[in-house]
Amino acid sequence: MRVAIVYFAPKHRDTYRTLAEGIARGLISRGAQVDVIDGETEKEKRLSLYEYIIMGCEPASLFGKKIPTTVDRFLSQAGSIGGKRSCAFIGKHLFASSRALSQLMKSMEREGMFLTYSEILSNRAQAEQLGIHLLT
Repeated sequence: MRVAIVYFAPKHRDTYRTLAEGIARGLISRGAQVDVIDGETEKEKRLSLYEYIIMGCEPASLFGKKIPTTVDRFLSQAGSIGGKRSCAFIGKHLFASSRALSQLMKSMEREGMFLTYSEILSNRAQAEQLGIHLLT
């Protein structure tokens, strides 16, 4: 199975790269072919050829009312993603985690993606466990 993990983190890029790589490690252990994509730098990446799409982003505001504007822009240019199975994740933040996750999920659903799972992740080990159990 081909899986794309896309993350958007203008401020905490290393944290989200670590979470994405943890998810990727778990998926690879289950036999998936995984590409990790930094949505901030690879803005014109097409997701049409992937069977499963995992997206993560950091909150753009203190209480999570906003997510980075690059998320909606990226999704609108990502090719044919309507009906694709997907997962949303966000890193643990003091005030913003659940609201920002909800905003990310709304953006994904607006593009027609079929969300099968969502998670707030604290560390790489938790991210790896998500990857291991995600496609079962």
